Amino acid sequence: QDGSYRVLETSVRNLLHYKAVSGIVMNSRDVTERKHMEKMARRNEALLSQIFDIIPVAVGIVRVADQHIMRVNDYALRMLGYQRDEMLGKLATDLLITPETLGELARQATPDGALRATETRWRNRVGDLMDVMVSAEPIEIEGELCVLAIGVDITEHKQAEEAKVEAEKLGDRAFQVLD
Repeated sequence: QDGSYRVLETSVRNLLHYKAVSGIVMNSRDVTERKHMEKMARRNEALLSQIFDIIPVAVGIVRVADQHIMRVNDYALRMLGYQRDEMLGKLATDLLITPETLGELARQATPDGALRATETRWRNRVGDLMDVMVSAEPIEIEGELCVLAIGVDITEHKQAEEAKVEAEKLGDRAFQVLD
């Protein structure tokens, strides 16, 4: 009606051999809106994938049923010292956290399974522990319950805080000696 193009899905059947029909039957339906929605979904998926890959914090997706790591971004790989193939498909409890720590994080989660700005410790590839601020959110991927986790390495920040507290204690002791 408005002169715009439409996308049609068409099926054609040759019924020339049936005397009652004696023709070719064609059925079409307008799928323009569906095709537009599929295109928008692909664009959104590409955008989210780009954000996932370039964000300067560790981001990973873990399948809840078996705790296997499904996806990690490049920043997580650098932060933890792994190659992608060393992490994908492996258990989060084998690489990053102990089962006890996982249980503790689960207890701290909200009733809907989310975790917000919670301090914990992760192991890197060489086994060193690092202080990490973690937020996590349950998500569904292809019908499977997963957790999207975001982690920020706060090890240096925590060490600086501890050094500051120690320096203040030393300063307090120095003033006490002078008194």
